Amino acid sequence: DGFKTRPPVPVPRVRAIDVPGQHIELAAAIGPFHALQLGAALVVCDDDPEGLELVTLDDPLAEAARRERFRVIP
Repeated sequence: DGFKTRPPVPVPRVRAIDVPGQHIELAAAIGPFHALQLGAALVVCDDDPEGLELVTLDDPLAEAARRERFRVIP
């Protein structure tokens, strides 16, 4: 028939993030876009940022990243 089959493509892992009260307050303080950046960084490191670096020139994002145990590089 001219059609070729391909192996299934793995579906990216999707994870729901449980947001405790302190994270909601932090997200409100730094704004939604910075909260998304920080949340994505936490997902990438599996919520264990100890020893990892986050590069930002934004002071509120830098402070929030330090609270989450990232090493911030200006």
